[in-house]
Amino acid sequence: MRRRWRAGLAACVAVASFVGFGGSAFAGSGLAVSVDVHNSQESLVSTNNANCTWQVASDITLVNLTDQTLTITTVADQASWAAPDDTSGVQSAVTVLDDGGLRSGDVLAPHEQRTFTHAVVEFAIPCKADNGDLMVRVSTAQGTNSGDAPFLGNGTPVPLTSVGIVLLTAAVAVALLASQRRAWATRRGRPTAVAGLGQTSRH
Repeated sequence: MRRRWRAGLAACVAVASFVGFGGSAFAGSGLAVSVDVHNSQESLVSTNNANCTWQVASDITLVNLTDQTLTITTVADQASWAAPDDTSGVQSAVTVLDDGGLRSGDVLAPHEQRTFTHAVVEFAIPCKADNGDLMVRVSTAQGTNSGDAPFLGNGTPVPLTSVGIVLLTAAVAVALLASQRRAWATRRGRPTAVAGLGQTSRH
């Protein structure tokens, strides 16, 4: 079963890497620039019914693989997810809260390597997802390439920071409270509703 979840997530990443946000195939060979993504922090901002809003901070390293100057034309993000029920998907509605300095118009000298730190994005995916991957796509006139890194693995934030531990603890506490309230209501012979969590608006 777990292999199928991973296969579904891998398929989503592969589709996202090949198909543009408008549905057309990427242009360029992708050999002009390499893209490496390292997620440094993630936060579950809010939940609303079946959707969870995440914020993910990343360090993104670009390397100019050519002997010429490269100008970045576009930078775009996508989040892929997979769930235990064998469903998966790609979320292209990603809001950039902090670009970390990585934006269109940036120029890379020949063979230059540059790291853009603490780029922060926000997006919503189904709360049932237990695996998630953030992809960053960088385009130049000479080619397009992308890099990706997981932010959710087997239901646990990746990497598991102190913030993630607090969030997991809070989630367990909410689930336990809901279970106790249902048991109490059953003993009392009447149903009890469990209040939901609010969702912050996206940028």
